[in-house]
Amino acid sequence: MNMNNLKIFIGVADAGGVTEAAKMLYITQPAVSKAIKNLEEELDTDLFYRNKRNGMILTDTGEKVLHYARQMMRMEEQIYQTVFLSKNMLGGTLKIAALPSGSSFFLIDAYTKFHEKYPQVSIELKEGTAKEVEKMVLDHEVEFGISFVPSSGLEYRILMEDEIAAITKEKNDIDYFDLTRTKKTYYACQAAWESLQPFLDRHFQIGQRNVFKIVSSGSVRKIASEGIGIGLQAKSFLSENDGYYIYPVKPQIKTDLALIAYHFHDLTPAASAFIAMIDK
Repeated sequence: MNMNNLKIFIGVADAGGVTEAAKMLYITQPAVSKAIKNLEEELDTDLFYRNKRNGMILTDTGEKVLHYARQMMRMEEQIYQTVFLSKNMLGGTLKIAALPSGSSFFLIDAYTKFHEKYPQVSIELKEGTAKEVEKMVLDHEVEFGISFVPSSGLEYRILMEDEIAAITKEKNDIDYFDLTRTKKTYYACQAAWESLQPFLDRHFQIGQRNVFKIVSSGSVRKIASEGIGIGLQAKSFLSENDGYYIYPVKPQIKTDLALIAYHFHDLTPAASAFIAMIDK
């Protein structure tokens, strides 16, 4: 439905005539008459009684249409106001998904900067596994995510190149740990476990696997530092000052962290501004 015709219809109803409406709307009388005619033809009904003495009088149907027309005008205004607020960062909610490690490493500083500059925009952070983060982006539940490089065709930008490393309490006289040696037992945090999955699927049957999942990365470090087993975590989040030794693993297991989005060029202004702060 032509919204301009509705606006003119409201103007005629308020002014009580074509001439008065034309003056009020700053358009010509023929333009007003044509808009009313087009609207009545579109709706296939008369909206006004034409009365030379009393001007344009709404029919019963016209009264009802006027009620809804005013609602539509208010809704149109709300739409424009919503878009304006979004474009100018004056409101709304920015939804982000991230691995726990990604949120702690990349989002805290960016969140602080963003909140200082755009205090009216609220941020909703959803943490999950790599698969969960990827699904939230695919399902448009969030604007973008921080996770491993996706396998589903989503767009991505590398934030940090990383790889899995082994950690032990005792210093070993070796250059690396060979993950294909089944005599050793490894414990991996959730994020490392997801990165290891393709390797484990290629090299081991389910019952032969020598890597066990521990959800908490803190628990993996505790296991390693107390000598209970060999821990596996992303190298960038490890430090030998924490009471363990760090070794490379073979084969190399990449666990790069990336920004992921359905399409980066379709992000809202708030999402684009937040990502710009992460990139800094």
